[in-house]
Amino acid sequence: MKKLQSFLFLFGILFVFQARLYAVPKYLVIDLQTGEKRYTDDALDLSSDVCRTTELWLRYIPAGTFTMGSPVGEDGREDPSDETQHRVTLSQPYYIGVFEVTQAQWEAIMNFGAPIVWGGGIISTRPSYFKNDEHYATRPVESVSYYMIRGEEAGIGWPNSDEVDDFSFLGILRDLTELKFDLPTEAQWEYACRAGTTTALNSGKDLFDPDDGVENMDAVGRYMHNSGYYNGFFNDEGNRELSVDEFGTAKVGSYAPNEWGLYDMHGNVVEWCLDWFYGDDYSTDDVTDPVGEEFDPDLEVSVCRGGSWCSEPYKCRSAFRGISNSYADDYENGFRVVCPAPNQDEPTYDVTGVAFPAPQASLNLGRSLKLTANVSPANAADKTLTWKTSDDKVATVSADGIVTAVGVGNCTITVTATNGTATVTTDDRSATCAVTVGNPEYDVTLKTSPAYDGENAKWTVTPQKAKYGQDVKVQYSGRLKVKRVTATTDAPSAGQQ
Repeated sequence: MKKLQSFLFLFGILFVFQARLYAVPKYLVIDLQTGEKRYTDDALDLSSDVCRTTELWLRYIPAGTFTMGSPVGEDGREDPSDETQHRVTLSQPYYIGVFEVTQAQWEAIMNFGAPIVWGGGIISTRPSYFKNDEHYATRPVESVSYYMIRGEEAGIGWPNSDEVDDFSFLGILRDLTELKFDLPTEAQWEYACRAGTTTALNSGKDLFDPDDGVENMDAVGRYMHNSGYYNGFFNDEGNRELSVDEFGTAKVGSYAPNEWGLYDMHGNVVEWCLDWFYGDDYSTDDVTDPVGEEFDPDLEVSVCRGGSWCSEPYKCRSAFRGISNSYADDYENGFRVVCPAPNQDEPTYDVTGVAFPAPQASLNLGRSLKLTANVSPANAADKTLTWKTSDDKVATVSADGIVTAVGVGNCTITVTATNGTATVTTDDRSATCAVTVGNPEYDVTLKTSPAYDGENAKWTVTPQKAKYGQDVKVQYSGRLKVKRVTATTDAPSAGQQ
């Protein structure tokens, strides 16, 4: 009885990771259960409520210039107006919520923080008026104030400071994600809402089509005329238990999006903006990155945009400027969030992988294989690559990508690119190289010493194919004695790769 010689083979791919300087991905996605973030160009799946509940999806908005305000004579504009048209340049790109923040998303974030005292009470994880258990999660959160979102201490410092209270909604979200989330400025909101349009609605239409009598708000949002407001339910306490089809706010994403894929910019809930506002009209001067007024403790008034489920159509226009006391937590008041986009002035890398074919290279136990990652531009300052192994008892990997087989099993080798102290790969796009330690079967042959082929000798080996470490049974019959029997295989020699 003998065992096969020990040949251990590490099967893997000598794999060159591809990398490129990439355009900023279309979406930023936050996992609200872990705080992990990812960037993707893949469209969100509206058939699933994951994007409305346990994940937070934001859409990339490029920097640009647009005409803010409304033209004289626009349907729904009141004169005198505070909507004087003027050119606004937003110099930095940003991400903005695809949807208004939902009740499930508010609940997920607020459950991460300690109970928050505000206005003499505790901020609820489920503050909204519309509480129907079947529908609440995907409805926008409402009955939330500016102070509940940003805080009433550090959170009132805008525009001199962008800090928020630690245990406000935004404070917890920032701590969870290490990203500087905030409310949009009034200019960011209107720019995102319009998505290149100049009409009253972001569908490219005005409020009313005189030719066919259609109210064009019906296609883009929930408002007074399609929310059940006129059905005699208003101010009845039982309203909070009605479904989205009967009364009040709609499930986010129920109406047509704008050209940038943003939903419910018209209607559903009035959306808080970052700016303090005290009723002044715009100047006609061109401006860059406007931030609004400074905080006035005697007034405490903030901008609200978009109109709500109980608003008249004219209040839902792209240019309409609503205001509300910053401590107001009415069942119209909700919000969506923004986040700065990566700075494209610095090199940004995306290390991507490809699907692995069948194994084409092998590595003996104790031997090494070098993996490489080509990152462009190659001369970027302070560029470094970080290699990791998922199991250092199977394979180790050095700082320069040399993989060494050290044991039996399976592991994964990953690489990320960094520039200085900032991680510049997207979190979900680290390239992955699968390294598998295999133990294949080999044909077993016999040698005798001295060689003997006598007619009465019979040699058998069981099994005829064997793996490393497997017992092999060798039998022979005959009248001659044999000094030595060796079981060998057709496996490569120890020096072979």
